[in-house]
Amino acid sequence: MRTARPDLYRAGVFRKYLLVITDGENTSGRNPSDVARDIFRKSEGAVQTYFVAFDTSPEKFAFLKEVGGDVIGASNGAELRTALDNIYQGHILAEAIDAGERK
Repeated sequence: MRTARPDLYRAGVFRKYLLVITDGENTSGRNPSDVARDIFRKSEGAVQTYFVAFDTSPEKFAFLKEVGGDVIGASNGAELRTALDNIYQGHILAEAIDAGERK
């Protein structure tokens, strides 16, 4: 997440999204909740963060509610595809259409 943040700001787009697919194991680096809070604070809420908790409990990522993010669980490939479709169509694309942008 920390590595992706600078690219989000250089992208030159109005809406910014960070999508993380995770098994819930933080093997190195800072705590993801701290990074998510930093991104939220530094972007003044401009970056929307979505997690797909793959084969792990979505409850591990309750901190996302504090930063305006969301988490969806998936336990297999089909559920992963559904989760990604829901995030794209239900959040990212829906927000663009609500703002008057075209599909």
